Amino acid sequence: MVADDLKALKKRSGLSWQALSDLTGIPVSTVRNTISGTTVSPSHEVVCKLQEVMEAALPEEETPSAAASTPSEETMQELYELRIADLKDTISDLKFLLHKEQKEKLTFISLFVGLSAFVLIVLLMDLSLGNTGWFRH
Repeated sequence: MVADDLKALKKRSGLSWQALSDLTGIPVSTVRNTISGTTVSPSHEVVCKLQEVMEAALPEEETPSAAASTPSEETMQELYELRIADLKDTISDLKFLLHKEQKEKLTFISLFVGLSAFVLIVLLMDLSLGNTGWFRH
């Protein structure tokens, strides 16, 4: 799990949330949500920045080797799969909203056309009645 690895790395590095934010340029809330696991599918860029900064802050005897410092293929695949699922959900939500908006527009247009037709019919009937009604000859 990415969040578990980041939590352990944060604990070993001893950096505060604010320090991580300052060193990475990522907002504190994003740093906290990513490391705590609240963000289900964090971006690859955020994870890499956090990992890089925290590893740089480790004492020299704890600094991982270059091979160990790169995220594993499984971790990256997990991140990408979560991100793809999140994007699919977003697309689905947007399609629903678009469909809903189109239905609302169609309803409004139908009501406008219906009301306009009603008013036109009433006016034509009124004009055809001669000396009675609103319009008189």
